[in-house]
Amino acid sequence: MDPRRIELNRRHSREMGVLFSTFLDAHPDVESEVDGAQLTAEQDAAWVAFSAPLLGRHQAERSALADVLEAERRGDDPRPGTRRQESTTDRPPLLAAEPRVRMLSGVTSPSPGTANPVPPNGPRASVILVIGGDGPAPLRPAWMLIGPALTALLGVYLLAVTFGPGGSAMRMALQLPDSAIPWSFVAYLLPALLATPLGFLLGRRWPTAVTLPAAVVLILGSLLTTLAPGSGSLLFGRALTGIAAGVAWGVTAVLVAQLRAQRAWAMPLVVGAAVLALGFGAVAGALLTRGLTWRTPFLLAVPLEVVAVLATAVTGIVVLTRRPSGPVQPPAAPLV
Repeated sequence: MDPRRIELNRRHSREMGVLFSTFLDAHPDVESEVDGAQLTAEQDAAWVAFSAPLLGRHQAERSALADVLEAERRGDDPRPGTRRQESTTDRPPLLAAEPRVRMLSGVTSPSPGTANPVPPNGPRASVILVIGGDGPAPLRPAWMLIGPALTALLGVYLLAVTFGPGGSAMRMALQLPDSAIPWSFVAYLLPALLATPLGFLLGRRWPTAVTLPAAVVLILGSLLTTLAPGSGSLLFGRALTGIAAGVAWGVTAVLVAQLRAQRAWAMPLVVGAAVLALGFGAVAGALLTRGLTWRTPFLLAVPLEVVAVLATAVTGIVVLTRRPSGPVQPPAAPLV
């Protein structure tokens, strides 16, 4: 397969993915799933009209590239003025493994000799977008935010518990120098900031597979911080929790970005909850440190972190069970 044809198909796939996302934004009533969207007959007609200009340009670019490749194969001059007019049967078909976009209509007439009954409620059209290669990430349901958002909020809480009396009590209990408190803050925040882009990039495709180990690492880091006998284990535990929190922050951000109509309320909700978690962590750290010990705020976060692990695992299982087991094969012929 010629690299130019592969690159053209990848670019077309990206453009069709962006166009289809724009269409879904303009039609929030469309029932969206991870691997496709079910459209009514009116919405199907609107999509055909909406995508016609881009499909026409893509067809012209594919035809032009096919002419150039055929001319090069025959040794002719591939310049526009000397292209040979060949039939479409001369052009090599796209390979199945190639990145591609297919749109199929679910409204067809019965084939001769076969049964193709019409549903009782009338025909229902569907447009199925199959994106390969470097296309945009699929849209996510809002409930997938539960596990990553809870993990991210616990990460914000663990960042704030060392503010105020908590840090001073930690220093005195472990007999650390005054410089140890800023270092415990840096040991948490710096890994978190470095891990956030990683969570954003990987969580775009695999949010559950990225958040689940991050939540487990958050538990390990909290336990290690709680049981720390000295500065070395304390800083290591803080660094572990910082890495896990940063990954969860990145996954939560990308999941919010992948929402459509829910983005209007999900983004302020997550930001507001993060601000509350920051304030609650500082207050809870001060009160629990004065009443009990500096280890208590870290220990109390562990049960909630277990809940975050369970929530992430459950939402991931639900997504896997709702995902189609194989490629969709409607009975219609491709429109393009």
